[in-house]
Amino acid sequence: MYIDDNDNLVIQIVESATPTKNDKEYSTYQSALAVDKDSKIEYVKYSYEELQEVHDQILAYFLSDENNIISGLYIDVISNRVVVELMNFTEKEIQEFKNVVTNSSMVSFKNGTVFESISTVNPGVFFQSSTSQGCSYGYRARNSAGQEGVVTAAHCFLDGKKGSIASVGPVKNWQCGGKMDAAFVQNTKGASLTNNFAQKYPLGNVTSLSTNVVNSFYAGQKIAKLGSKTGFTLGSVSFPSYSVSMLMDSLKITVNFTDLVYADMLSLNGDSGGIVIDQTLNFNDGYLTAGICTASSSTNRNHSLFAKASNINSTFGLSRY
Repeated sequence: MYIDDNDNLVIQIVESATPTKNDKEYSTYQSALAVDKDSKIEYVKYSYEELQEVHDQILAYFLSDENNIISGLYIDVISNRVVVELMNFTEKEIQEFKNVVTNSSMVSFKNGTVFESISTVNPGVFFQSSTSQGCSYGYRARNSAGQEGVVTAAHCFLDGKKGSIASVGPVKNWQCGGKMDAAFVQNTKGASLTNNFAQKYPLGNVTSLSTNVVNSFYAGQKIAKLGSKTGFTLGSVSFPSYSVSMLMDSLKITVNFTDLVYADMLSLNGDSGGIVIDQTLNFNDGYLTAGICTASSSTNRNHSLFAKASNINSTFGLSRY
C-alpha cells in the first residue's frame, strides 16, 4: 500500500489472486475494500514479495565486483516494478543487463540519478569537523556502555574514526557504506545535547524531537528535515529502500549504499547529518526520529537520500534518549 498525491490510502491487490466467495481469504478481501471511504483499491500484476525477490537478486549483482552497469536500484510500489537505474541508459546497456542479470518482466529501467555527498558548506554552518567539513547535527543517543553523544554523517569526517568535533568529542563509531552514512560522536566535552529543534517547525508549535524511532517506511509518507543550510524543508518518501552507487566527493571514493530512503525533499550542501523526522506527532515527546541527511541530487536538489535511524542505532548499538 501507499499514500497517493491526494493523501488517500491506496491498497494494492494482485489481480490474479483476487479471492472469490468460496475462498477463505474472501472476508479479508471484503474488509480491505471497505476499510475507509477515502481509501482506494488498485489491482496490480505482481505482489510485493515477488518484487522483493527480483530486487534481492539484482542487489546481489549490484554489490558484487562484477557490476559495471547499475548505478541505482529500488522497488517502486506505485508502478509495481523493480526499477534499475543504469550508468549508461542505452538499448545496448539494457540488453546487457538482461543477458547478465535477469530478463524479468518486473524490471523497468531509468537513466541513473547522479548524487553527490553534501559535505562542502559556506561559513556559518552548525558545526565544523576535525577535517573542516561543515555539517549538521542529527540526534542525540547513548550506546550500550551508557556513553552519550550525537549522530551525524560519516562523510563529515575525512579522518574516519580518528575524527572529532571540537565542542563535543571524538568519533566513537563510523560507517560510510552499506545501509548508512553515519558517525556517533561521543560527548566527552560536556556539551549540552537536547531534543529541541534549532528552529521552529513550520507546521505547528511543537519544537521537540521524539525519542521514538520510525521502524518502517512507505511511499507517500510525509517527512521533514532540519539542516543548517536550508533549515526545515517538507517532503515525502518516494522509495523506502534505495540502493545506489555514490561518489563521495569529500572522501574521493565511490561507495555502494543500500536501504537508504529516497525522498522528494530539498537539501543542500551543509545539511549533511541533519535530522529527518516523520511529520506524525507523538504527543508524548514530539516528532518521530526518522534518520539523517546523506545526499542530494546534483541535478535536482529536491531529491534527497537519508539513512534510517533504525539501521544506524541497530548497527552502532545506540538508543535514543
